[in-house]
Amino acid sequence: MSEAFKQNVITSYTVPGVLTPEQCKDVKAMAQLEGMERSSVLTSDYSASKKSRDRTSSSCWLRQYPDGSNLWLWETVMRAAIDVNDKYYRFDILNLQHLQVLCYGPFQKFKWHFDSYAGSDRKMTCVINLSDSKDYAGGGLQVKGVWEGQEHKREIGAGSYFPSYMEHRARAPWLGKRWVLVVWFTGKPWL
Repeated sequence: MSEAFKQNVITSYTVPGVLTPEQCKDVKAMAQLEGMERSSVLTSDYSASKKSRDRTSSSCWLRQYPDGSNLWLWETVMRAAIDVNDKYYRFDILNLQHLQVLCYGPFQKFKWHFDSYAGSDRKMTCVINLSDSKDYAGGGLQVKGVWEGQEHKREIGAGSYFPSYMEHRARAPWLGKRWVLVVWFTGKPWL
């Protein structure tokens, strides 16, 4: 008989080494090929996006290449998410929604926000640090809640996972650039 799952009080968990340093370089190269543009935010009715002073980073959406040569990235982030979800959350995760690369230069940020809302299918958010901690000073992810493994969040390749309904922000670096990969894992919409 298997041990019953007991919900933990952890609201965020950071896993070191979700991606290798070489894979992080590859993801940044993919983003630069796709073309980085000014990040946008959803409007109040969640139907469109707009440029905002609340979010000043640059970003791009990654697509799967027709030849399947970057499928490894989707498979890697999904495998890691399943492990974290099974251990800490037990959300009904069916898929991943998007892969977005963000780049924060000096004084670029994303103010406190939520990735999910009533009726949304986003269950869990993952932010993977693509930058070496020596590449930037200041800045970084903050999540409101209990955070296990937080000491690893600045390590290259570390993934920070949290429920998409948790309030969080990206603080601005004051030197250098901070690159991250953001992934949203989806399931049946929240009621």
